[in-house]
Amino acid sequence: TKAGARLVAQDLNLGDNQDTFASTPTAPAIRLLSWWGLRLGFVFPTLDVSVAFLHARLKEKLLVVPPNGQEKPVGMPGEYWWVFKALAGFRQSPRIFQECVETTSAKHKIVRVTAEAQLFLHQESKTLILVHADDILIAVAPCFRE
Repeated sequence: TKAGARLVAQDLNLGDNQDTFASTPTAPAIRLLSWWGLRLGFVFPTLDVSVAFLHARLKEKLLVVPPNGQEKPVGMPGEYWWVFKALAGFRQSPRIFQECVETTSAKHKIVRVTAEAQLFLHQESKTLILVHADDILIAVAPCFRE
């Protein structure tokens, strides 16, 4: 069997509520994606980004207390770790990951739909992409799938 581990942080929000806000797809967006894809005979692959938040860099460094039982490296003073990337458990991680998705998508000529924050469109292929946290649903023409 294969064993795995994931570092999860516990965040105490002392800031603004906007720190924790991350939009989610609305029901009309899901219906639009389904209607668009079915009307054009598209296929609907799904993706789950297993380490989604680690793709997003934090705007500022954060200090975290290491988990219980974690030995500190020899010669390292203090009881804290610097964190440079978003981790599961940080309240701001979903929002930062969404900003990362938008920036990365723009580099590939994929634009965010104005009326729906979690819906993206690739104009050339007419592909629609719906992002919800680390889950992605795509409506793509079969000829563009490969």
